[in-house]
Amino acid sequence: MLTCSLTLFIPTLTLELGTNSMFKFITQAIKRSLRRSKIARFSTGYLILLLVIIIFAPYLAPSDPLALDLEHTVQPPSMEYPFGTDGMGRCILSRIIYGARLTSLAGFVAILVGMTVGIPLGLIAGYCRGKIDTVIMMGMETLMGFPYLLLVIVLITMLGPSLPNAMVAIGIWIMPYYTRLARASALSIKEQEFIEAARMSGESNFSIILRYIFPNSISPIIVWSTIYYARAILMAAGLGFLGLGAQPPTPEWGAMTAIGREYIFVAPHVLFFPSIIILLTALSFNIWGDLLRDILDPRLRGME
Repeated sequence: MLTCSLTLFIPTLTLELGTNSMFKFITQAIKRSLRRSKIARFSTGYLILLLVIIIFAPYLAPSDPLALDLEHTVQPPSMEYPFGTDGMGRCILSRIIYGARLTSLAGFVAILVGMTVGIPLGLIAGYCRGKIDTVIMMGMETLMGFPYLLLVIVLITMLGPSLPNAMVAIGIWIMPYYTRLARASALSIKEQEFIEAARMSGESNFSIILRYIFPNSISPIIVWSTIYYARAILMAAGLGFLGLGAQPPTPEWGAMTAIGREYIFVAPHVLFFPSIIILLTALSFNIWGDLLRDILDPRLRGME
């Protein structure tokens, strides 16, 4: 439903307002949404904090995330170790701060892989139709026919367990959804009068897709990227938890939760802190995805 709604209405909105007016409209709408919603303000503040942590991790971490302190293993939160220590005496706060870089990078690369391959295929399929459309979408439907976790595990088994391979596997899982979204956008936009005018003026199909179809498909792609970024982070953390993503002693949130489960009854803080960070990060990105959807969908704006 979200895909269909955004695909049908976003291109029209972009054409009506123009690029500069569209940017100004979105900025003002975001400000209004933040004023009205405490949850939106919280998620925005959290994501800004996360960005600061990612950029300044070496300066914010109180200690080396890989440094061992065997005299202070599974120590509860204290002034020296605000989030406590794990089974090897490593500072959990420092590992979470550095883990923000790895987990966020995993989600970003996965989204980038899915977009780089999926969007061009979807635009070509939607614009050209015919046999090209059939072949591309059959391939995408085949990938989507696999349970997502099974597909990712099979890919990682073939590539080998590591964080880079997990990023690629998650990107391949996300790719069909971008293909379907881009195809739906292309099917809607290609019927617009300005596309017919471009054809009559002699522009090539490649030029039409690049100059007209793709720019008017960006808005729904942005919304879905925000939502799927949260899912990619959860998937990367889940693979790390299963031992198929980041490998110890890498300070990655999913791998940290895998270590923490061994101490769930003895030292629950080892599991609690990385788990709650994963939850807050995914929740904040989902809230922002909903916020952007509400702003960019004219039907929802009309209900206000």
